[in-house]
Amino acid sequence: MSKKEKKKYSLWSNYRFVYSMAWRLNKKTIFYPMLHAVLEIATTLISVALPAIVVYCLQQRMHMGEIVMALLGSFVLAGLLFAAKSYCDPVGRCFNTTMRAAGPLTDLILKAMKIDYEMLEKEEILQIKDKAMESCGGNNRGFENFMNSNTKLLIGITGLIAYTMLLTTVQPLLVLALLGISIVQLLVFTRVRDYSLGHRDEKAKQSRYFEYFSRIAFEKAEGKDIRLFSLRGWLMQIYEHQMGALKTLVRKERYAYFAYDLLGLGLQLARDIACYGYLFVQLKNGMDISEFMIYLGVVNGFSGWFTMIFENIGQIGLDAAMVSDLQTWMDHPDTTWQENGKQVDKNKPSLDIVFDQVSYQYPGSDRKVLEDVSFHIQPGENIALVGINGAGKSTLVKLLCGLYTPTAGKILINGQDLRSLDREDYQSMLAPVFQDSMQVAFTIAENVAAQKPEKIDYAECERALAMAGLDEKVKQLPQGMYTFLEKTIDKNGIELSGGEKQKLMLARVLYKQAKLVLLDEPTAAMDSIAETETYNLYGDVLQKQTVIFISHRLASTRFCDRILVLENGTIAEEGTHEQLLSKNGIYTKMYEVQKQYYQKGVDKHEEK
Repeated sequence: MSKKEKKKYSLWSNYRFVYSMAWRLNKKTIFYPMLHAVLEIATTLISVALPAIVVYCLQQRMHMGEIVMALLGSFVLAGLLFAAKSYCDPVGRCFNTTMRAAGPLTDLILKAMKIDYEMLEKEEILQIKDKAMESCGGNNRGFENFMNSNTKLLIGITGLIAYTMLLTTVQPLLVLALLGISIVQLLVFTRVRDYSLGHRDEKAKQSRYFEYFSRIAFEKAEGKDIRLFSLRGWLMQIYEHQMGALKTLVRKERYAYFAYDLLGLGLQLARDIACYGYLFVQLKNGMDISEFMIYLGVVNGFSGWFTMIFENIGQIGLDAAMVSDLQTWMDHPDTTWQENGKQVDKNKPSLDIVFDQVSYQYPGSDRKVLEDVSFHIQPGENIALVGINGAGKSTLVKLLCGLYTPTAGKILINGQDLRSLDREDYQSMLAPVFQDSMQVAFTIAENVAAQKPEKIDYAECERALAMAGLDEKVKQLPQGMYTFLEKTIDKNGIELSGGEKQKLMLARVLYKQAKLVLLDEPTAAMDSIAETETYNLYGDVLQKQTVIFISHRLASTRFCDRILVLENGTIAEEGTHEQLLSKNGIYTKMYEVQKQYYQKGVDKHEEK
């Protein structure tokens, strides 16, 4: 989405977005600021009035008992008001924090898991996502601070109205002078705020750098390479360079705000000289001392309310821009797929798949990764898709999974265009196993079922583990299938070996009872013996489903009905193992190279 195309969100739309969500989730988040404003004004006024009450009592030569009663009543009222305000402020902030977590932060995370996978690989989408995440990333910025700042704005406006009504009884021109000085402060602050807003994209990019560095610094997998290849110094140099760039941005902003603060101090000094001078003249001309003390407090408070109003208007502008980023992310289409699309026939045990002149080209690239790919996979057929690294195998799998959309051509599932199907319904019938398939730090049963404990069919889970050959391992564990993986959540969690992880993924496939199983380089990290055992296991238990084995190694081909050879984004050869060897083409060359490699390995082993 270019800058010209970027949707503009008005301040009103941001208010509607935030407070309609507040009304839906917790109406107290709307009413508490009103109560807070009333209590804030009441406590401020009574603080101003207390010294004047003391002076008034002394001027009236009241008896000591009357003075004590008057002061006691005033202090009790002040105490009650201050206690109510002290309760109201943190409770209101707590409501705002809870709402941020339950509302926009939850929606943002859900959106990230729903949006087309293909979109998450685009830099401009990542930029939108990162800025939206920043809007929900803390108490003092973005969505939550928008609500906090509006509470302060309401307090400031209420206080200003009350104090203006008091000051106009003394001298209306005094109110105009205070307004003029405050407006100058607002104009300067607006310039400073606009400068800060102009660098938000740069700061979002820097934030992605730091997020990336934080991830690789704490991940175990990256930790091995960092230590063994002595990468720490190099990575820290890059980190410090990026930190320097961020510091430069922040320093320029701080200088701008510092200049604003200096100007504010000068204006405040001019305001105080003018106002206090006027009040002292009025005192000399006969103003009552108690009245003088009240107006002195009101003059001082008036500028405070005005400062609160304009600083929060400026802050609301910053936070509103971040709320706009959040709206931009939430309004971005989740999918290029048809909404409420067609359903796939669930009565058939497997899928019929046709690639009809399918091409794919990554956005911004001038080269097609796949070009005019056509083939037909019969229901229940086992297919091997082979080719060297970079041939386009993984891209083809992502297209078939609905993670990518073809640039040209179409994919037919049981005779229906994949793009016309309901995405979630279709993907519920798939069971992909990738080289880096995700296991989560929950129980073995939860990893197999990919569901909450109360929804798991434990008998089916046990059957899937047995068919996958992992039941003996699970039975040896004190907590069986209730054992946690890793030690992130449970200190007694276990680590599975590479082969055991593949069996766990197979159990997940079997539990899901998918109609199409995609095995994308699942044995890439295994030795030849473990690889053969794994493929034997897959071949034994996957009988009814349509199965596609994707690999640059040929160990999977013996279990398959047919082999598709992918080269430079096209289907170069197709047939059985014997048919392809008889052609003496690409497949034969791959086979001879790999056979020679394994033979050499055997010879060396025998020599030892």
